[in-house]
Amino acid sequence: MEETYRGSVFSWECDEVGHMNVRYYVAKFDEASWQLMAKVGLTPSYLRSNNKSVVSVEQHIKYINELLPGDLVVVQSKVLEIKKSFIKFYHCMINSQTGQIAAEMTVVGVHLDLITRKPSTIPQSIANTIISKIVEHSN
Repeated sequence: MEETYRGSVFSWECDEVGHMNVRYYVAKFDEASWQLMAKVGLTPSYLRSNNKSVVSVEQHIKYINELLPGDLVVVQSKVLEIKKSFIKFYHCMINSQTGQIAAEMTVVGVHLDLITRKPSTIPQSIANTIISKIVEHSN
């Protein structure tokens, strides 16, 4: 797995019971997603210059251990699967002070053509990078 996010929990990210609100888990996972996409070649410059995006069409989150204000977190990620225009990946959010897993998220993303608003085939060169990451992460 690769580190794709490092940060901390701010008090303003917490809800009335004092732990990080679910929307901030999603925000941190989203930042990690963009880092992972860039590592496989789906960089902001590629997306902008080709009128493409990667959009989430399915997300599954498992909350395991609460995060509190001041906790330090790291997200590690890996690619699980690639299809013609789909990429499936996994994030694991860890409390870096305790080593405990705070949450896990699995995401299915679609490589989208922004002009047609339809799924678009992932270019072979990027698909090859993704496939090599799948192999690397499975070892």
